[in-house]
Amino acid sequence: MVPDSVDSPRVAPVPTDQPVRRVVAVVVTFNRHDLLQTLVARLAEVRERTPALVEVLVVDNASTDDTGEWLAGRSDVTARTLPDNRGGAGGFHAGLRWAAEETDADLVWLMDDDGLPEVECLERLLREDDLDFWGPLVVDEQDPGRLVFPTRLPGGTRVVRASSSGATTTSTACAPSAPGPASRPSRTRASTTRPWASWGRR
Repeated sequence: MVPDSVDSPRVAPVPTDQPVRRVVAVVVTFNRHDLLQTLVARLAEVRERTPALVEVLVVDNASTDDTGEWLAGRSDVTARTLPDNRGGAGGFHAGLRWAAEETDADLVWLMDDDGLPEVECLERLLREDDLDFWGPLVVDEQDPGRLVFPTRLPGGTRVVRASSSGATTTSTACAPSAPGPASRPSRTRASTTRPWASWGRR
């Protein structure tokens, strides 16, 4: 079952008998340089803790602010700017294809520029080895008990909106609906201790 608290993660080391899986993070961004800068800094912390994260790819969805200039000066990420804004779906399509076809990734970690994974998040996710798609629950940074994406549990009609609702960690069939731009928090947090659905394995 899901633990009740996001503030007291209990993260065990990845078992040494598991093969090391190479993870490439794909970040899609558009005109949110400040949020992107914070996320890239956090991913550097994640990478230091969890060396399985071997590369960070940033898909710039044709930003018109100073995102492109900032990315051009970075050596810790690899960036690609799309010729036009293709929306979130188009950005992730381009990023996932890039990671799958042009890197040696075993796993691809997808995230928006307004997400902020906890430093232990990837380490916890890598403890799962029998799912094709998974990821952390996404909670509101200002209200960690609230799920950013309300989730319908498999096998019924129950919708979970709070992180203490007793959701299990084995589902791969969840398809939460993202809130519209007006209702999305300025910063979300990926909880360390709560694996849920949204990784890709090729």
